[in-house]
Amino acid sequence: MKTQTLGQLLKRRRQSLALSQREAARKVGIRASYVAYIENGRRRPSIAVLRGIANALGLDKRELFLLAYPEASDLIDRDDEKKLAKAGRSRTGSQTGPPAHAGLRKNPPVLRRFRPDFRWEGVKLEPYKLAAHRGGDFRSASRQVLSGGLGERGAFHVRYFELEPGGFTSLERHRHCHFAIGVRGRGIVRVGRTRYRLGRLDAIYIGPDQPHQLAATGSGRFGFFCIVDAWRDQPRPAT
Repeated sequence: MKTQTLGQLLKRRRQSLALSQREAARKVGIRASYVAYIENGRRRPSIAVLRGIANALGLDKRELFLLAYPEASDLIDRDDEKKLAKAGRSRTGSQTGPPAHAGLRKNPPVLRRFRPDFRWEGVKLEPYKLAAHRGGDFRSASRQVLSGGLGERGAFHVRYFELEPGGFTSLERHRHCHFAIGVRGRGIVRVGRTRYRLGRLDAIYIGPDQPHQLAATGSGRFGFFCIVDAWRDQPRPAT
């Protein structure tokens, strides 16, 4: 069976979302002509552009990278994939299953078991952001992607963010909405010019283009779930 190209994958995904090339380009943050070049196989996008495409259109980053840079396939470390697949099968009574590589793309692990240290089995602890320019300054923050990081096909992603004492997220805004639920400790949520206290299991809706920021209060860590659209635009600094 013939393997699809990066351009074919991008075009099919864009069409399944009923997006024009211009609309898809706007979500990714590139020119419409560049989307056309990728779909026609005339350009090989950079890592940064691939990341933007994956985030904006809900595609798997690893799959995009291997389609764009097939010569790097032998350099990919499969250990992480095997660990994730094993974690997804653990404690389910199943001793066999699909290969780890297929599990990540077509059948992601269903169960991510919670641990007392506010970690989830098979979920990587990641920096809150890779660079401050994607929404402004932040401090002492981390995230775990519970749904949406392994190629799950859904309309939303679920992430857990945690702020150390004195930590805060970026003051930013974006066109998509999201919903935050307090899980650990206490914090302050700024929406526009109003500040709200957020405790355990308190929930708050943050609408499109509303400037917002979350910060830890007190001496403990502040953790919260963030439920967000799978297909979303990049954050912009707010004032």
